[in-house]
Amino acid sequence: MNDKDNFELDSELAKSIEKLIDEETTVAKAFVDRNLLKNSDYNKTNNKSVYDEERSTTQAIPEIPSRKVTLEKKSDSGLKTPLDEKKKIPNNSNGVMPSPKKEKLDKKTKLIIAGVSAAVILVIAVIFIVAGIIDNKNKNSYSYNYSKGVEYYNKKDYKTALTYLEKAEAVDTSKKNLDLKFKLYDCYIGVANNDKAVEKLKEILSYESNNEKALTALASNYSSNKQGDKLTELIRKYEGTDGQKYLTNYVVPVPTASKAAGKFDVELNLELVSAESNKIYYTLDGTQPTPKSLLYSEPIAIKKGDTTVKAIAVNEIGTASDIVEQKYSVDFKAPEAPDLTPVAGTYQEGQKIEITNLKSGDTAYYTIDGTEPTKDSPNSTKYTEAFDMPIGNNIVRVIIINQYNLSSSITSKNYIIPATRTYTYEEALELLKTRMKAKGELKSDGKTSSDGKTVTFTFNTRKTINTVDMWIAFYDLAGVRQKSYYGIAVKTGQCYNVTESGGEYKATEY
Repeated sequence: MNDKDNFELDSELAKSIEKLIDEETTVAKAFVDRNLLKNSDYNKTNNKSVYDEERSTTQAIPEIPSRKVTLEKKSDSGLKTPLDEKKKIPNNSNGVMPSPKKEKLDKKTKLIIAGVSAAVILVIAVIFIVAGIIDNKNKNSYSYNYSKGVEYYNKKDYKTALTYLEKAEAVDTSKKNLDLKFKLYDCYIGVANNDKAVEKLKEILSYESNNEKALTALASNYSSNKQGDKLTELIRKYEGTDGQKYLTNYVVPVPTASKAAGKFDVELNLELVSAESNKIYYTLDGTQPTPKSLLYSEPIAIKKGDTTVKAIAVNEIGTASDIVEQKYSVDFKAPEAPDLTPVAGTYQEGQKIEITNLKSGDTAYYTIDGTEPTKDSPNSTKYTEAFDMPIGNNIVRVIIINQYNLSSSITSKNYIIPATRTYTYEEALELLKTRMKAKGELKSDGKTSSDGKTVTFTFNTRKTINTVDMWIAFYDLAGVRQKSYYGIAVKTGQCYNVTESGGEYKATEY
């Protein structure tokens, strides 16, 4: 039933009471008049006064409002004739109306008058009570309290507004008046009752779960009051719903990992990074991470086997990101067999041997006598750089051992380095003369130049020039101030033109 119906009902009730009073008053007055008439007739017959003057001074008859009442009595002929409300009193002989004599009331009449008076008083009391009820009822109505509440709400008098708006909500039969609830939320915020304010927003969301205004207000409230745990709960509750888009400004980005999930044959040092310097918490046992989990501060060692890393980022007010989950499987493998260069074969002295597939963390060992290389064998040499092939027929064997002490298979290659002769100075000088004859600079006797001058060769020194070990000879023509230097490689017999300046030698192939 609405306020209009209540008002109409109250009006009808008031009219009924008014009618009841009129009827009761009319009946009471008519009854009194009738009895007074009867007593008057009786007393006249018996020569008695209707009123007793002595008693009239102490007995008061309540005044009844004037209302015309027509009473009927039978005439001598048997017909009914109307009686006036007052009997006329005849004048004295001198024309002056005598003083009326008060008729004495009997006991029954007095009781009747007292009863009617009490009834009238009771009816009047009922009127006041009902009027008070109606007034109170109007003041407890939704429309009255809502309008008063809005009046004070608009004045920003939130404390007073609450007294009316809370009453309005209590009598609101719909219970889904969102506008009223938003006003109550504003009022609770205005009087610093945050718990009630949050409760009101939750009520709104219970009726309209994706209400933008309520969702954004609730998220802002949690953020302002640094209630990150409650904001996290709210964000996760609305994931995948229409309301999710209203909470995007409060979402904390998930951490990122330096290595993608997958399978590896080496141990990892996994780094986690979060935007805006948020703290990172993680677990390695498959449980869900919380701010009570391990705090990330240095790379996480991913050991052999299967490891599941779960992590969250948490901002300064305690709001947590979604959980990022990475699965890593580490299964160590033995290193591949060593690759050697060059291929097996015959090479000149000075050729080097190199391992081309050695990885970081791996170590290689080799032998050149055909025995098996190992980490602890006295015949094995630890590989550090390319090494020289030794002279002769050699079996070079190499093995790689990784950081997990797993060994590769052994690679074996056969290298032949033939021995080379070493030329003496005399042998080297003959090679130089042969070269000069071939070029036409020396006659076949080996002692005369092409222009007939006597030639003299004198030993100078043995010198390494440009990594070539060579004999240096001085060439002199008789009678001519001319000095020339020639070099002959000790191991190959290759001839060179040599120049010297300030003790520094340079050689070019001759």
